[in-house]
Amino acid sequence: MHENKDGSKIQLSIVILCYNMQRELPKTLKSLSADMQANMDEIPYEVIIVDNGSTLPYELDPIPGPSRVQFLKYDQPTPSPIPALNWAASKAQGDILCIFIDGARLASPGLLATAMSIMGINNRTVVGTYSFHLGAKPQNISIRKGYSKLQEDKLLESILWPTNGYELFNIASLDPSSGDGILSIPAETNALFLRRSLWQDLGGYNEKFSGPGGGLANHDIWNRICSDERNKVTLLLGEGTFHQYHGGVSTNSIDDNWSKYVAEYQESTGIPYKMPKNVPYYYGQVDWRVRPFLAGELSRRFIERSFRAKLKSTAKRFPLLQNIYNFVRARL
Repeated sequence: MHENKDGSKIQLSIVILCYNMQRELPKTLKSLSADMQANMDEIPYEVIIVDNGSTLPYELDPIPGPSRVQFLKYDQPTPSPIPALNWAASKAQGDILCIFIDGARLASPGLLATAMSIMGINNRTVVGTYSFHLGAKPQNISIRKGYSKLQEDKLLESILWPTNGYELFNIASLDPSSGDGILSIPAETNALFLRRSLWQDLGGYNEKFSGPGGGLANHDIWNRICSDERNKVTLLLGEGTFHQYHGGVSTNSIDDNWSKYVAEYQESTGIPYKMPKNVPYYYGQVDWRVRPFLAGELSRRFIERSFRAKLKSTAKRFPLLQNIYNFVRARL
């Protein structure tokens, strides 16, 4: 580990990938600073920013809190950010990594400290978060109706961000990758905490994902982690990351590229894409602004269960309904 002048050692390395995020990256860094992250005074951490070929310069203010901040330029940028991200992660000094594959994600105030509080439980503890989009609808939907950076800036102004980062939950919707709701395993995490030794065992991100934006590379590493029963996968209930609109090729595309991503996934991994199925651990305090998401999920599950019970009871009396029940059950 890197040792600071005061003898302390960096415990956490946050690795952030950026590309043409001149508006969004400063906000992301602000959300990860000591000004906004609670209870990080005694946890030395560094921030490594890697730029994958941006066409415009960045104007970044000093970030209070981290023991060290590095802004690295990847010399051989590619359409996929994966090689740049793996390269930047190799520069990390902390025993624990936090990977932000998307530098346009704001962090909730307890993200770092809450994750770090449980990373010492087991060498194979992996912490993930649910993902949100700024705006009332996921951005790939809202941009069809005029959602823009200007509207987003007004939303942030309406909650007086960055005064209280938990207010982000009041102006956010679930990211489609977390669309099955709180208490379900998401398709990916956009703030991935794991030990550097485990990252190295995994080989980092799979660089066969060479398409623009990296395709489902983030889904792949999350799937590999979740499918290994030795890993203690834990999701933070009261924290999250919030995507800012920046015109990304994946999150902010109005085109349906899913079939392309799935095809590249199979080509890159040799297996078809499937959602993770494991049951994770849950941890964290649920701020009152997070509770509507949790209440909505519990209500959905109650309605689902009630519907199943009613359909099952009725189906027993009618063979055709029994077939319908079996069909619905397979998809709920």
